[in-house]
Amino acid sequence: MENLEIQGTNDTPYIFCDAEKKEITLTGRSLPENPFKIYEEVFKWGEQYDGESIQINFKLEYFNTASSKQIFTLIKTFVENKTVKEIKVKWHYEEGDYDSKETGEHFSHLFRIPFDFIEYAESGF
Repeated sequence: MENLEIQGTNDTPYIFCDAEKKEITLTGRSLPENPFKIYEEVFKWGEQYDGESIQINFKLEYFNTASSKQIFTLIKTFVENKTVKEIKVKWHYEEGDYDSKETGEHFSHLFRIPFDFIEYAESGF
């Protein structure tokens, strides 16, 4: 399976789907005008993913409500993928950004997947 890399901008996240490492990393900001367009390739990659485990690393300093729906769909893609038996999520959030942490906790409860919550200082990851 091929890796997938999507370059980020000021309004879109950098996304790297690494088949060898069995992980996806999203970093930066996510507030695109058309979030489905940005995440569509990632959903397709997830549907075709044939590994037994995947780790998803969310390192988003900011994401809007429309992007939150895409994050939900991304996790759901792996939950519904029949070959994936184990999903690990590392949810990075800025120190004091309890809204972001709460969103991650909500996803964790919805999907019944344990998340690792990693708080980082405002200066970066």
